[in-house]
Amino acid sequence: MAGVMLVLGALAALVGGILVLNAAFKTSLLWGLASLFIPFGAFVYVAKHWDQTRRGFTCWIAGFALVVLALIIAPAAAVTDQSIGEEPRPALVEDFAPVASMDVEFAERAQARPAAPRREEPVAMSVIPEAAKKVQQVYVEQSSGRYWTESCKSRPASAGRVAKSVAIMQGYTEAPCD
Repeated sequence: MAGVMLVLGALAALVGGILVLNAAFKTSLLWGLASLFIPFGAFVYVAKHWDQTRRGFTCWIAGFALVVLALIIAPAAAVTDQSIGEEPRPALVEDFAPVASMDVEFAERAQARPAAPRREEPVAMSVIPEAAKKVQQVYVEQSSGRYWTESCKSRPASAGRVAKSVAIMQGYTEAPCD
């Protein structure tokens, strides 16, 4: 539906623009060239010669409005690579390109790690203080399997910065800060 609206709107805008240009060239060669090459020249011509350009300009604007409306109501699913009628599937890890800076050893260790066991009991909800809502950043070094806090100045230069929760989930241990 949106595709049909888009095509019809583009055709209507094209026909309206041609009608306005035709009227401008009929008035004079200068008005036609001005409408064609000077930005907003066609709008100036329409304002000065409304009686001659009313139908063409209305068609032009209606077509443009139809194109905009088609782009607004177009569903996001039309942009995906799913076939028509195929059930959507969840995204898999294989669907995403690997991060270029990821170390091979780090990637192998992350894939070899077993999945965490699922909890069957409900998680208790509690109020989280504002200070705890901030994500704590730490520096990890893959070769040693340790992480250093941001305030620690003795961390290695090769350490990468990640969220503390990520470092803990991936099995890093806290290094003593000197």
